[in-house]
Amino acid sequence: METDIILEGFLEAERVHGVRYTKFIGDGDSSVYPTLLQNVPGWGHAIQKLECANHACKCYRGALERLVQDNPSYKGSGGLTAKMRKRLVSSARCAIKMRSKEPDHQKALKLLKKDLLNGPRHCFGLHQFCSVDFCTTAREQQSSLSTSPSPSSTEEKSDEAKSDNDEDDDDLAGKETTCKDNRIIYQCVLHKWDLKVS
Repeated sequence: METDIILEGFLEAERVHGVRYTKFIGDGDSSVYPTLLQNVPGWGHAIQKLECANHACKCYRGALERLVQDNPSYKGSGGLTAKMRKRLVSSARCAIKMRSKEPDHQKALKLLKKDLLNGPRHCFGLHQFCSVDFCTTAREQQSSLSTSPSPSSTEEKSDEAKSDNDEDDDDLAGKETTCKDNRIIYQCVLHKWDLKVS
C-alpha cells in the first residue's frame, strides 16, 4: 500500500505539475525503491534513496536489544547494559550527524564507516582507533603527545611551540564545542529513550 501511494505520487507529480522527484527518504527495509526503479518511466533509473538516520539508529538499537535477549550472558557489568546500549546508539547517531556535515561525500562515507565500526571500542574505553574529530580522549592524547617537549629543545623552540599551542587551542575550542554538542545530544537521546518517546 505504501509503495503504491509513493509510486502514484511520483507519477502524478510529473503529470500534473511537471515535477520529477529524483530523491526520496526511506527506511532500511523499504520495498519502495525497487518499485520506483522499475515503474517510473524515463528518469526512474536516476532516483536515489536516502536513508533516514533515525531509522538506522532505531534498527541498530533493535539489533542490540535482540542480541542481549538472545544472549543473556552479554548483560551485566562490563557488558551490554541498558546504559551501554544507549551509549552505543548515541555514538552512532553523533557520528552520522557529524559526518553528514562533511562536504566530500566519499570521504564522509569512509570516515562514517570507520566511526561506526569503532563505536563499540570507543564506548568500552578503547580509544587508540578513535578519530580526533569524534573522541575527546583521542583528542586529549594527541594534544598531550604533540605538546610534550623533547629533551633537546631550546628556549627558542619552546617559544615557537607556545605560539603554535595558542593556535591549536583556538582550533580545539571549536572542536570542544562540537564535543559538548554531542554530549548534549547524547543526554537528550537518553532522556527520550527513558521516556520511551524515541
